[in-house]
Amino acid sequence: MTHHDPHGVRPAHADVKARALRGAKWTVLDKWGSRFFSFIVFAVLAYLLTPEAFGVVAAAQAVIVLVQTITEQGIGATVIVQDRDDSVSRSTAFWMSLASGVLGAAILWVSAPLVAEIMHSPQLESVLPVISGYFIVRALGTVPDALLLRRLQFKGLAIRTIVATTLSGAIAIALAFLGFGVWALVAQVLVQATASTTMVWIASRFRPRLQFDFHSSRDVLRFSWKVLVVDLLSTGVGQGDKFVVGAVLGPVALGYYTIAARILNVVVDAFTGVMSSMAVPVFARLKKDPEYTARTLTRVTTLSLAATVPAFGLLFLLAPVLVPTAFGAQWTPSVPVLQALCIGSIVSSITYFDRGVLYAADRADLEIIAVGVLAVGTVLAAYVGAQYGLVAVAIAVTARMFLTLPLRLWLLKIAIGLRLRTYVWSWKAPVAGAVALFFTAAVLSQLLRDSREPVEVLVTSAGALLAYSVCIALLDRKLIHMLRGLAARS
Repeated sequence: MTHHDPHGVRPAHADVKARALRGAKWTVLDKWGSRFFSFIVFAVLAYLLTPEAFGVVAAAQAVIVLVQTITEQGIGATVIVQDRDDSVSRSTAFWMSLASGVLGAAILWVSAPLVAEIMHSPQLESVLPVISGYFIVRALGTVPDALLLRRLQFKGLAIRTIVATTLSGAIAIALAFLGFGVWALVAQVLVQATASTTMVWIASRFRPRLQFDFHSSRDVLRFSWKVLVVDLLSTGVGQGDKFVVGAVLGPVALGYYTIAARILNVVVDAFTGVMSSMAVPVFARLKKDPEYTARTLTRVTTLSLAATVPAFGLLFLLAPVLVPTAFGAQWTPSVPVLQALCIGSIVSSITYFDRGVLYAADRADLEIIAVGVLAVGTVLAAYVGAQYGLVAVAIAVTARMFLTLPLRLWLLKIAIGLRLRTYVWSWKAPVAGAVALFFTAAVLSQLLRDSREPVEVLVTSAGALLAYSVCIALLDRKLIHMLRGLAARS
């Protein structure tokens, strides 16, 4: 008879759980430490550079993500989840990745004039050829990076991120002070990629051989084409709104939108990113046990939602003071955009682990459906919103998260037999807490409307956070203990 521990963790999964928890400590350092410094760098650059400069580089990065997705072919994800792991298969994947990187750089170089015309930004014609070197540098690090994830070696990944963020940020600030403008941001992208690739080569100790096995390449392509489709559609989700804003509203509007999105991403990475970055490798090790996978997904999703509701709720409330104080008054138009995106990010936190579960269950086809619907919805929502202005884009993009959530849940039920009633009911405390948080904020805002704005915002935020905490404590004390445990391990 098989014995289980008091917490329902099977012996076969104990090693995975222990390694995941050890990895979480390094992932927290990776996400929180590097993002804190990145935020400081970001704030300094926002003071020194114009919205147009940020818009130009945001447009370049949107194009980079699109071309990189096409050329990278999901090779990194394939290395993480495939059963075969030997020097021949790793070397084959490396040479495939490098060839794809060279192809991506060539595509970006040649298409620079066309992209500049579409995005109404002449400066892109000179920026894109320079920044195209990112593809080759990134391709060199794809396999070493994937091997660290496969082995759950999050220490090496954390050190990689911290070193790359610090070095690239310092160089970008120095160039901005010297008056290099948009080129300071270009240098930041290239230096960060170079430092990151160097560090993963050191940490993984991977050295490719002059070998290429066509059988291994077919194995890679057999899975990676599905990942490629998912990643390509994900680019539509993550960059589609930026393409539309740049093409319809111009680089200045894209600069405002980018600042709001960057601030939001700092919070996403610091909270949910700690767990979601571990989703694919951890769930891949649990893929033979759908029941345990479903229980694990329920726990981590509830934790994610419980952590992100107050995080995004407070960001929503503090935005009117935070943005002009941290980045300068010139970024005030970003405030309502950030607030609208905060609401959508609360809903998005529910889905951060879905991809890891579907990949582990070998149901990348279901992820293609989910991300395809979301990508089309993102582009359509952004285009419709752009007809009414920048804030309307953010509101429309947020609305599409609510509309596509039921599809996500249904696909999880198909893949792992997830009990949807149990899954959704596990969110009761965070959802009720969100209602309490925003209701309390609305009441306090009305009562304090004659006060100075900083006082109103701070008192309202404190009261709203208190209301959320009381609601969680009343409805789900176990969740409080889980959050404390996660914080203690972190």
